[in-house]
Amino acid sequence: MPALFRELRNALRRLLARPAYTALSLAVLGLGLGAMLFMLSMVNSIVLEPLPFPESERLVAIGHARDGSGNVGNLTSADLGRLQPELRAADAIGIYGELTVALARDGGELPVRYEGSTLSASMFGLIGVQPVLGRPFSAQDDRPGAPLTVLLGDTAWRSDFDADPGVIGRVVRVNGEDATIIGVMPPDFAFPFTAQAWLPRRLAPEDGQEQQVLARLAPGASLPGLRAELEALAQRFGTELDGGRDVRRLSAIPASHRFVNPTTRQIVWTMFAAGLLVLLLACANAANLQLVRSLSRRRELAVRSALGASRAGLLREVLSESLLLSVVAATLGLLFAHWGSQWLFGVFAANDDAPAYFIRAGIDWRMAAFGSLAALLATLAAGLIPALSASRTDVQLALRDGDKGSGGGFARLARGMVVAEIALTVVLLVGTGMLLRGMQQVLAFDFGTRADPESILTA
Repeated sequence: MPALFRELRNALRRLLARPAYTALSLAVLGLGLGAMLFMLSMVNSIVLEPLPFPESERLVAIGHARDGSGNVGNLTSADLGRLQPELRAADAIGIYGELTVALARDGGELPVRYEGSTLSASMFGLIGVQPVLGRPFSAQDDRPGAPLTVLLGDTAWRSDFDADPGVIGRVVRVNGEDATIIGVMPPDFAFPFTAQAWLPRRLAPEDGQEQQVLARLAPGASLPGLRAELEALAQRFGTELDGGRDVRRLSAIPASHRFVNPTTRQIVWTMFAAGLLVLLLACANAANLQLVRSLSRRRELAVRSALGASRAGLLREVLSESLLLSVVAATLGLLFAHWGSQWLFGVFAANDDAPAYFIRAGIDWRMAAFGSLAALLATLAAGLIPALSASRTDVQLALRDGDKGSGGGFARLARGMVVAEIALTVVLLVGTGMLLRGMQQVLAFDFGTRADPESILTA
């Protein structure tokens, strides 16, 4: 260990003696790692993290779908009423829908607008959450025509009711109707996305309204089995189902795809691949920088080798610089990734397109550990080829004054690294160009009107 610390101390001294080379290496590796870790944080939070619900792997979304969409839509109350008694592959079903809630504490006050949701009483068992104050919706609250009740989110409770624990039982105006507050939900709950007020669904089969349906697979049942059962029921009911008249089919998807659709997942994975290419390009650039640095020290290393320094010792000395660079580059990369994640989620929130409340931005300890490992591997990969080349120096050739071919091997290696950088850059630019071209086509979509789409509003 003392020898390792001595090597690191000497490596730090050498790096500080060449601030331009050190700063450029750290900028290249830090930005490359930051791009890769930023996209990895997106993959982790949007795609890989499981839903924060009990037995989330058994939760599925049921609805009508068009072929090739990879997603399912809503079900009308009439369709759900026909299907629910027939389903055997699902042992619990809950429904929810999004809506705007205008909440006024007193009849004369102006209402405050919140994102809201309707929930059936059965949803609380599926998502595994209970109010911190009061009670959830009951079967009585869910009856058609029952007196309206409301659950408040923590933000609404604190901002509009001063976190008063005596708010339970208070009557307020919700969307122009008297409603009794029966509970307050936990601070980290905003199902399905950013809701802060929840109303009972009060489902009536004849109302014809649509809702989103979540179900839990029965023990021993599988998603393909549920899909087969739904297809059989769709054939049996035919045009009795509202979706059947629209030439849509009944299907089911994992519940996680309801909150992050397959298209978004594909885009995130594609951008992660681009982040990996950026990291590879950064490693190639850093390797070339270290190769030039090793070339400038070639005579020095040759002298040390002639004086008895072992090849392992020379290799360890050169790689110690890579180890120090990896520590600082990992810190920079993690900071870039964290700030980038916070900024992107802030942009989504500012445009009223925030992701589901349980999708967290930023870096956790697992990401920090992976980022440190990735930085170490990246800098070692960038420094290994120059280190091996430097440790393989021909002493007689390097010490011979005026030898014009002394750098020939290094030059060939440097040219090879440049070719690799150009190849990676071309692949990255082509992929970026295709992505931008696709976005341009989406933005130029013909909406079927002569008016400028930006001049048309929906309300």
